[in-house]
Amino acid sequence: MSGHLSRLVLDELVVGDAAPPAHLAACAECQAKLARLREAAGAARVAPEFAWTRTRVLAQREASAEEASAFAGAVVQREESAQAAPAFERARVLAPREASSAVERARVVAPHDESAQESSAFERARVVAPRDESARKASASSWTRWFNRFMAPRRGSPRNWLWAVPLAAALGLASVVVLREPPDGVRIKGGPFVSVVRQSDGAVDAPLSPGDVVTLSLKAAPYRYALVFATDAAGKVALLWPSRGTQSGDPAALVMPPTFIVTPGDFVLDAFFSDAPLPAEPGRAALAIRAAVCATRTQLSDCQFPAPLDGAAHHYRLAVPVSSGP
Repeated sequence: MSGHLSRLVLDELVVGDAAPPAHLAACAECQAKLARLREAAGAARVAPEFAWTRTRVLAQREASAEEASAFAGAVVQREESAQAAPAFERARVLAPREASSAVERARVVAPHDESAQESSAFERARVVAPRDESARKASASSWTRWFNRFMAPRRGSPRNWLWAVPLAAALGLASVVVLREPPDGVRIKGGPFVSVVRQSDGAVDAPLSPGDVVTLSLKAAPYRYALVFATDAAGKVALLWPSRGTQSGDPAALVMPPTFIVTPGDFVLDAFFSDAPLPAEPGRAALAIRAAVCATRTQLSDCQFPAPLDGAAHHYRLAVPVSSGP
């Protein structure tokens, strides 16, 4: 052995996980190696790939923690249910049998008069198979309410989207054209929202084609400020509006609505509304983590909502499909 510090010890010194050993103060060679490693680490941290890689690693750790927590909770719940249930309920949980078998066992173990036998068999059959018609209807109703709440806005959009490139380099290829508002009667009533209006026919939030010229329509009321991001399939998030600056803007101050040229590839818009200006970076980071978590699950980049954004009073999401050809 050379007596110099190992690469592991030097790496720990670079990241600050260890106190400098006494050998370092007296060894010029180890000091030079440590200086080179710190210089290389500093260059890596400012590289564009570092932030994206760090986001993916944190997202994978978050997804793994969620899965482990869900599994542990299911095991604990199963054990508690088995301990608290009566003997015949534990038998059903640990070794389920057919309802007919439970009825027969009831008749053999507790031989009462005919009416008592029928009542006991009926009650045991209900315990073993509680999915009666009313329960099935309630379950179907619950599923319908969930579907209408979360999935209904996407009924018009194909689920098998082929994610590719977002709007002209994160909607950066702006085109100076004559702008027009959507026709009367097509605006969505209610709270704040963001819409994409096709200029050729005034269609709102319709499937688009590459080359379409679209206008971004923002309604912030009853709030004042808006912040809009665009996300592509790779999970890359870009600030769409305001196109310049580091915080949200007031749509009422717009002289002309933003206009863009559509490029191939579906995209998702996330708009955050607030009463006071919001910094852009926390919103971009939250959406990037959300997209990275979805990527680890091989799902669409909007498979779940991002973490709540401090100061945001309302969040609106719009998924826009873009056809593969003009």
